Amino acid sequence: MRAPFTLGDVLRILVICLVVGFIVKALGFGPVEFWLRIRDALTWVWDHAVELGGHALEWVAIGAAIVLPIVAIRWAFRALKQR
Repeated sequence: MRAPFTLGDVLRILVICLVVGFIVKALGFGPVEFWLRIRDALTWVWDHAVELGGHALEWVAIGAAIVLPIVAIRWAFRALKQR
């Protein structure tokens, strides 16, 4: 049985993490500040979208919070079976 990832995959992810970490640190903030800025941006988008779209968008988001993880898990299992 073959592993779902290779050593090359791990090294590629490590290099990507190194580059992204360098860029984020060069911009002057760390991981906590990065995620706080992402949260603030998403909150801003959410607030404005709710104003524009009313409650229908909220219902879609609630449904997506349930449906999308299930779909992602199904896709992941399907991808693993095809390997």
